[in-house]
Amino acid sequence: MTDDKRAETPSDGESTSLGLDTPVAAKLEETNIGGAALLASLRAGLPDLLAERSASDTAFRRACRRRWKQGFDLLQMFIALSEELGSSYNDRGRPVAVNERNHRFEALVLLHARAVRVANEIQTLLHEGFPDGALSRWRTLHELAVTATFLARHDDEIARRFLAHRGVASAKALRQHEEYVPRSGMAPLAEGELARVEEVRDTLVQEFGPEFADELGWAFPVIGRKRANLYDLELATGLDHWRPRFRWASDDIHAGPKPPRASLGMVERPNDQPGLLVGRSDSGFTDPAHMCVLSLNLVNHALPPEYFGDRDLVLLSALRTLSDQVGETFLRIDRAKR
Repeated sequence: MTDDKRAETPSDGESTSLGLDTPVAAKLEETNIGGAALLASLRAGLPDLLAERSASDTAFRRACRRRWKQGFDLLQMFIALSEELGSSYNDRGRPVAVNERNHRFEALVLLHARAVRVANEIQTLLHEGFPDGALSRWRTLHELAVTATFLARHDDEIARRFLAHRGVASAKALRQHEEYVPRSGMAPLAEGELARVEEVRDTLVQEFGPEFADELGWAFPVIGRKRANLYDLELATGLDHWRPRFRWASDDIHAGPKPPRASLGMVERPNDQPGLLVGRSDSGFTDPAHMCVLSLNLVNHALPPEYFGDRDLVLLSALRTLSDQVGETFLRIDRAKR
């Protein structure tokens, strides 16, 4: 359990189904139907159920690995080398960057670490047979890539604003937390905590200007308008051509009327076999895998060049070639099945 108050469990006596107000819930209340006996019976059979599911999952992983092994290996290689690049870069550059008070170094190393972690999540989702989930996580990786590219192209003051904007985000999050305590079942903040955080925010807004209170207020000196969004950063970096893929990746994040056939996991299912995908699939891996390495490579290249060593530059060149090989390998495997 994290010590973050926003992750607290409901208090004693509090329903764990907070906000459950549906026709089904009303019907259960009206008829006073109890599920305790059924649940007890189902739990008695839990070992057999888990064993069956485990065997099925293991068989899937083996088959999936056989099919996509070459692509998986190259993807893992790309992510591992990117992690190595970031680690050596941080170790070499941090003493100098700290001495120079280089905010851009700090911001971009932070974003690089997050990008590598998200890429590992994408890889894991593909290994487990969830290409649509992998595509959804790429949406986050894209946002990291756009933000890193934006910071890389502007001076240290923009990076300083970016890091300082934590104070604005924290105040907004804690204010919302406190407003919903009566209904959320979450523990209230310590006395005076919200006031302290909002005082920090107010100090920052006074220093940087009223626009700093916006979601992307840190980018205002470059964007030049209030209430900027990710699309503004995409336009400013020339990465707006990724917008159609960003919208595509958003389909499984939002609760829209996406048709079942639009799922990546359904692309190899014959048209005369309709169905709803609720589990694993070994199809549709090419796009999320290739998009993953392309976006991660943008973050690799966003790191400030003054702290690179000779081997880092050679590794960057190798990663550029490897990113193409990842896409080509996944596409070849994909086409061989269809």
